[in-house]
Amino acid sequence: MVLAAPSTQQKHIIKRIIALPGERIVIENGAVRIKESRDQNGEVLQEEYLALPNTPAIGITYINLDPQEYFVLGDNRQISIDSRVLGPINKWEIKGKVFLAFQLSGFKLKKF
Repeated sequence: MVLAAPSTQQKHIIKRIIALPGERIVIENGAVRIKESRDQNGEVLQEEYLALPNTPAIGITYINLDPQEYFVLGDNRQISIDSRVLGPINKWEIKGKVFLAFQLSGFKLKKF
């Protein structure tokens, strides 16, 4: 997970990097597929950590990332403002890596 400050947002956001520079992303039928080339069938992401594994196809559902771009998604995909809405995140917009997060209800600690 990374902390980013997209140029289209006033605030920092914390999101999970789903695809790296040069990859292709396809979101269809609730699944996220990552392709490394046009001819490749790609690999569907296995995201067991999601409470609701269905990724809605809102905003961007197919994109080819440029050499300095990352595709990020939030874990609460039903309402997340992420790369489907904001577009890809540029390398220089990434401010840091999240390695610990506290969940106040129940005081659970998550490691990333």
